[in-house]
Amino acid sequence: MLNSEADIQYKDAPYLIQVDGMSCRHCVNAVEKAVLAVEGVTAARVDLEAGNVEVSGGIPHAVIEAIREAGYEARPQPKIPDSCPIPDPSVDHPSEQPGESNSAADEPAAYMVSISDMTCASCVAAVERAIKSIDGVSQAQVNLVEKQARVVGGDPVAVVNAVIDQGYDAGLIEEHLPSDRLVLQFQGAVDDKLVALLAGLGTDVQIHWPGVELTTRRHPADLLLQLRDAGFDASLEEQFEDPYLAQAEQAEREIRRSWQRALLAGSMAVVLMAGEMSGLFPELSPGAGQLFWAAMALMCLFIMWFSGASYYRTAIKQAQHLSSNMDTLVALGTAAAWISSVIIIMIPDFIPAGGNHLYLDASVAILAFLQLGHALETRAKRVTSKAIGALVQLAPRSALVVREGGEVVLPVSLLRRGDHIRVKPGETIPIDGEVIDGSSSVDESMLTGESKSIPKQPGDEVTGGAANQG
Repeated sequence: MLNSEADIQYKDAPYLIQVDGMSCRHCVNAVEKAVLAVEGVTAARVDLEAGNVEVSGGIPHAVIEAIREAGYEARPQPKIPDSCPIPDPSVDHPSEQPGESNSAADEPAAYMVSISDMTCASCVAAVERAIKSIDGVSQAQVNLVEKQARVVGGDPVAVVNAVIDQGYDAGLIEEHLPSDRLVLQFQGAVDDKLVALLAGLGTDVQIHWPGVELTTRRHPADLLLQLRDAGFDASLEEQFEDPYLAQAEQAEREIRRSWQRALLAGSMAVVLMAGEMSGLFPELSPGAGQLFWAAMALMCLFIMWFSGASYYRTAIKQAQHLSSNMDTLVALGTAAAWISSVIIIMIPDFIPAGGNHLYLDASVAILAFLQLGHALETRAKRVTSKAIGALVQLAPRSALVVREGGEVVLPVSLLRRGDHIRVKPGETIPIDGEVIDGSSSVDESMLTGESKSIPKQPGDEVTGGAANQG
């Protein structure tokens, strides 16, 4: 049997197979196992993010068939030669030839949407249903604890408006990208030579000594190395806001507001119940006590809106869509108690045989208990988020970046895709990446709980926060 020319070429060099349908590490293992089982295959490396597998050896058609038998769609993917020149982004180039398709460009990007006022699984279902109703949305995952949604496809503005239309406050979470605006900190006195050097390194230089702000297209590490070669000691300020710190501050504000609403509504409920039971408040009858109880009803109405406005707004929005959730029950219960009491105040003989009992205390007591429960629930969620944030804080905030001109320490937020980072023995890996040189064992117990160190070779992936042991 003779091999075709194409098969001979694939034997001499690795080739790529595009795989559709992979979504987790289990899928990666299944695809890798299926490929390695093909006769002649010597190596297989599955890339979940890129959605492909790099194969060495074997016949491509047999590899594709094995992947399809494992339950995933597969097709050949051309590999760009190493000698292929990288196009200049400043020059317009046609993205694809007639009859060809750019699968990477056609694949929609994922984005995050922040959503507040969600309280239960029914809210999650309503938000998810609203997001998926937008044209182009292929995936929507709503997280009740984090109060966020991960959306793939569709118009982000339309998605946010759809969530708001359901009665929930929403906003698009902007992805943190490295900025061309850098903030430098210097030591010593300002120098005319330094001012001239900075003017040549960037634009829009603003000096607030010992701080300097400038805009530059240079890599931050190259900028520091050039300043260091010129004899100036400088450091870059961190530009990334810790999301867990922002979540903690938001949770504290939410807990404080819930306690205030619960105390106000609960105090009013206690006053009403104590006054009625002790006989301090006047009896309600035609022409007697109506003005007093009308004033009490107005006070309860104000407290109901102060302590439960979010419930009523969401219930109204849900009613507009012929839907309901827990907020609908709260709004109906408290409103029924208040409206029935107002009717009795206006017409004391509306219900004969002494049925003129008022339920103003119930209208505010319900909200008091709900706000108290919301404060306790938010505090419990805050403890969980705090634990996750503590794990994230184990990763260092700076990294040793290797450039052609030397090595320099940079804040992690200023790292760019493709940067080379040196991690010395005993140090913690600052960010997710891939090993390109050297071998070691890495302690990933902070993520997996596994006490045994995992050996890492060039090509292996590492996770930020893991410890470099050897």
